[in-house]
Amino acid sequence: MWHRLFLFLSLLAFVGQGWAYRLPDLGAVATDAFSTQEEEAIGRMVMVQIREREPNYLDDPELEDYLAAIGRRLTEASDQPFRRYRFFVLRDNTINAFAMPGGYIGVHSGLILTAESESELAAVLAHEMGHVIHRHIAQLIDQQKTSNMVMLGSMLVAILAARTGGSQVAEAAAVGGQAFAVQQQLSFSRAFEHDADRTGLDILAKAGFDPSAAPRFFGRLLRESRLYENNAPVYMRTHPLTTDRISDLENRISSPTFKYSLRPRLDSLGFSAARAKLMAMNGTPSEAVARAFDGSATGIDRQMARVRAALRANDVKRARATFDQYAKGWPDEHWRDLLEAEVLTAEGRLPDALAKLERAMQRAPEAAAPRLYAIDVALRLGQVERAEQLAREAVDRDKGERRYWQALGKVAAAKGDEAWVHRAQGESFVLDDRLEAAIDQFEQARRARRGDYFWEAELDAKIRMLKDEVRQRKRLTR
Repeated sequence: MWHRLFLFLSLLAFVGQGWAYRLPDLGAVATDAFSTQEEEAIGRMVMVQIREREPNYLDDPELEDYLAAIGRRLTEASDQPFRRYRFFVLRDNTINAFAMPGGYIGVHSGLILTAESESELAAVLAHEMGHVIHRHIAQLIDQQKTSNMVMLGSMLVAILAARTGGSQVAEAAAVGGQAFAVQQQLSFSRAFEHDADRTGLDILAKAGFDPSAAPRFFGRLLRESRLYENNAPVYMRTHPLTTDRISDLENRISSPTFKYSLRPRLDSLGFSAARAKLMAMNGTPSEAVARAFDGSATGIDRQMARVRAALRANDVKRARATFDQYAKGWPDEHWRDLLEAEVLTAEGRLPDALAKLERAMQRAPEAAAPRLYAIDVALRLGQVERAEQLAREAVDRDKGERRYWQALGKVAAAKGDEAWVHRAQGESFVLDDRLEAAIDQFEQARRARRGDYFWEAELDAKIRMLKDEVRQRKRLTR
């Protein structure tokens, strides 16, 4: 397994403007398909590189919460409800989304802003989930079983480049001639696209979204692509669209055997909140304000964008006045609580902000953003015990969320608890695949509470396991 994982990880390490190619022995990668466990590990490694190296990566728990909420509905409606997907956003105006091994799905901000309804956005996410369910990337890799080492390495780099479109990752990958040549062949095959279309459509319909949104969105992309001439949208280059694909979707929907509702579905407040946040990010703060307040705010997304633009420009009075003007007409959901908590925080009304955030947590217990913001506000109020309670509850809910461990480390620092500062940092490093740094933090945590038998025994087990893994990796890269 680690032969393959190290190959992939080594190809994702930047040096200056290019890639550092450290190709270890391929082992069985040229003949065996990836297992689901290997796909998960590869996806996690790539995700670490994107967080650390991709300048367009948006580390925004609120946006990820929204995509995850759609993802949960789609997953529950799929034939694999046990599978976990992790969604993230790249700040890129191109229309694109891409699936990586292990269920990691990237979404360009341009896609969220271009979708005319939540069902259209959900249609693209369901299509990407179809690629994951059918393990298309693993099949692409396995199809190259006769390739030599350098060619296979170039292919793996190009897969990520093709999926991320015009990002810095793609530009770096194009440095190598072979990577560029292979990238031209990495668009999913027609059969793969039809598989993902059909699976995605079934998931979309079963989840209660408007299934007609899929051919409508893809058809609009195909029509508008004529304006691009030879520079088609990234999504069309990595997921080649054809009239046959769109006709197949339309025929399936109109078939007598298709028993799902075609009624339009109202968009959630989360769709407006996500679009508003992205709208207010563009340009300088003054440009964002000018754009937001130009013309009438006919949609909730534009109304929320006005509040966010005013907050970004530190015009707190305008943000409050705008929120009060529009908020009564919005659905009473946790997204509204989140935005008002930001206004209250900017006004210095921290106790009221914390109350709003706790209300948001009750309404959306699975969401990360309200918990993370509440921990920060509680610390600012000097309520360290409340912040610790929130952080520990968050970690208990999801030990695989690195932000929760980081928040717990911040709380431990406020308490002066050196042992837990190092312990939380170590857990965060493990999730970032920085194993040697994690070992160092766990050893410091162990020394900070020497004499506590259970504490020492637990950390000793973690340290031994990580050291064994580091040794194994080093042997494979010699």
